[in-house]
Amino acid sequence: MVNLPNSNAGAPEPAEKDEPVIAAPGDTDVRENTGVFYRDKILEAARVEVLESGPTEDIARVQVELRKIEAFQELSPEQQVSIAPQLENVIGKMKYNSFVLVDQLMELFERGRKTRPNYSLFDAFKDWQVSSKDINELGCGNNCIGMAYELQAQMEAQGIKSYMVMFKTPNLINQQANVYVGSGHGALIIPTLRNGQNFLTLVDPGQLVPKPIEFPLNGDSAEVIIGNKAYSVMKNPSGSQYPFNLNVQPLTQLPDGRMVPMKVRGKVKPPMISEFDPLNEWLNPDQTIQRDIHRGLGEIKITKQDEAGRIHGFFRVDIQNSKISLKLVDQEFLTLAETGEVKNVISFEEFANMQANSDLQKAFWLVCKYISEDPVSLFERTVRIISNADAYREQIWAPSVRKGAANNN
Repeated sequence: MVNLPNSNAGAPEPAEKDEPVIAAPGDTDVRENTGVFYRDKILEAARVEVLESGPTEDIARVQVELRKIEAFQELSPEQQVSIAPQLENVIGKMKYNSFVLVDQLMELFERGRKTRPNYSLFDAFKDWQVSSKDINELGCGNNCIGMAYELQAQMEAQGIKSYMVMFKTPNLINQQANVYVGSGHGALIIPTLRNGQNFLTLVDPGQLVPKPIEFPLNGDSAEVIIGNKAYSVMKNPSGSQYPFNLNVQPLTQLPDGRMVPMKVRGKVKPPMISEFDPLNEWLNPDQTIQRDIHRGLGEIKITKQDEAGRIHGFFRVDIQNSKISLKLVDQEFLTLAETGEVKNVISFEEFANMQANSDLQKAFWLVCKYISEDPVSLFERTVRIISNADAYREQIWAPSVRKGAANNN
């Protein structure tokens, strides 16, 4: 059950008279002769629902800044061929790590409390500045934005120009969180000119899509089959601010070797659909999503994958449900001796009370080896998050998200 804000020292006061800080709908030019415009981050379809639910903001946010992508480049055959290996290199060598951002927030909170006893986690959030490129310099992995920036830098060195673009927020903890965050994933688009025709190439290391997907500016891509998934980009029929969809169709292999759409209970499993805008460059993800995502984020994780995007191991902290998940893919390794039960999901309390030489400790250290994390450091950082989980839910989640979570319990 989610605890609502209380009157504990350091907690933010409720903003009873606050009005929602929401931009006017549509696109508005705000910088003369620059092509930069703001886009409302609140999804238009949910606007009335959110406004009627009460204040959606307790602090003002930086609005998303976009600029239309207009320069289409001609790539040499060598440059074109180099895109896929560079994408695979980033996926294979970088960890997906959304843990690192919460680490930064917690460290800022701890430093602040040394000089200001009433300094709250919410105060730390208001003071927090994110630089994805600086995080990349640490070599600890990063989330989708950091992975995209790393790939962008590598391609730039080869003379390949790419642009960060925005995806509609995936499923966060509730619909209020989806609406609040708005755009919750970033990837790269490479605009190219070939034989007089404009093309766009999607490269998406953060979703571990291991191959580039090229599609015409006004059309759909061919289907790209990678492992047991079929990827394709199609025009979005809904006509929303995200004009294209990335479709990921799960496949299954027949005895004769053919790959066909997976069926569940006799029905074809529908594709996973991610709406995105490949036509406008996202100029300020560090000032927007890298902070805003935490206002409706239920979990953080570290994963290690190979160049094909196959995850080998992960460590996940479920802040919403106070659970820890740790696993090596295709290996069930955590067995409770007294019951023989295989268990890969444990409570915060079980993790914090981990005993030396226990099955849990052995499993945790093994996972740390596969995800290239120091086990002592990761344990201490995780316990710090566990100790502040209530404050995270009460102060970092946005007011509308907390209200939605309370209503669902």
